[in-house]
Amino acid sequence: MLESTNTKLWPLKLTLEVAAWFILLIFILEILLKWLSNFSVFWKSAWNVFDFVVTMLVRIEILRVRLVG
Repeated sequence: MLESTNTKLWPLKLTLEVAAWFILLIFILEILLKWLSNFSVFWKSAWNVFDFVVTMLVRIEILRVRLVG
């Protein structure tokens, strides 16, 4: 996520990465619970579709950074 050689910033970097993963996990759980509730109704709400797209884009970005960087 953050690129820095300054060792003083490593605790901050770790904290931000853990927070990003935690928030992403919360959004994924929300989507899964809504799917379990009623999968077909989920896709009829524009906000749910927006949440899904944003969550998946963030997930892909985090994985891309992890794999490449």
